[in-house]
Amino acid sequence: MAPSRTSRSAGGSSARSSKQAKFQAQDSEEEEELDNMETQTSEEPDMANMMSVMLDQSRRRRETKRKAIQKNHQDRVEKLRSDIKARYKEEQLKTNKSKARTLEKLAQLMERKQELESKIHTNAEHLRYALKSRTKELQLVLGYRVQEIGKAVEEPVDGRDPMQVDD
Repeated sequence: MAPSRTSRSAGGSSARSSKQAKFQAQDSEEEEELDNMETQTSEEPDMANMMSVMLDQSRRRRETKRKAIQKNHQDRVEKLRSDIKARYKEEQLKTNKSKARTLEKLAQLMERKQELESKIHTNAEHLRYALKSRTKELQLVLGYRVQEIGKAVEEPVDGRDPMQVDD
């Protein structure tokens, strides 16, 4: 019986060790489940925390994008304003130069007008003087002719009186 005892004790010890192994396995499984449950319960707050972190990150990204867009917009607005101001200044310079040229031309034309008016006035004076002198000459010639005609009328032709009518 001794050998059976040994086999029994060997079998018993192996049964015991398998039971212990089962208990240990069950214990480790239970511990893993507990750890998993703790992890899940600890993950749930982590999930909520992760969600809030994700939302915060999303908000930050959106805010960063919005600020970048606003900055880009402001830069464009400033560039456009400076371009408009530069073009306005260029146009003002062109306009001022054009006005100056126009005024110079106007001044030249006014001088030319004055010269022409002066020449016209001088020529009119010459014409008036020439007309007066020609008029005097004409009056002298006509006066002389009138006198000649008057003498001719007063002198009888063939001894007859020109005022007398023949009957």
